[in-house]
Amino acid sequence: MAQLAAAKQNTDQCAGGLGQRLVEEYGRSGGFERHLPEARALYASHWAALSAALTRQMPEGVGWTEPTGGFLTWLTLPDELDTVALRPAAIAGGVAYVPGPPFHVGDNGRNTLRLSFSHLTESELETAVGRLAAIVRLAKQAGAR
Repeated sequence: MAQLAAAKQNTDQCAGGLGQRLVEEYGRSGGFERHLPEARALYASHWAALSAALTRQMPEGVGWTEPTGGFLTWLTLPDELDTVALRPAAIAGGVAYVPGPPFHVGDNGRNTLRLSFSHLTESELETAVGRLAAIVRLAKQAGAR
């Protein structure tokens, strides 16, 4: 059941009509303008924590994007690593990410993954990066594909 729930969360991009209408009314009433400064500050602090943790903990050969908005970053692992194959180990280790291939054409993006930094606290982001870095190190050592 947990695997099905995770798959739905990673693939479901649709929202119902009632929810869309509620968001529209919220926006029309100024809700976004009132809360944007707080949201920007929150996501900026989460990105700063994630970026620092990635810099400290990721092994050589791992790169990532710096978002200019939102709460997602893309990691690029060494070419020989496959983020689809690594995902079960990451989940078992307590880290969830979205593998890159669905966002690429053909068989590209096998070594990329998308991370969100919206939900976890700064401390939890540090822990998650440590777990993910350990999995990447092990895979690099094994020369996995």
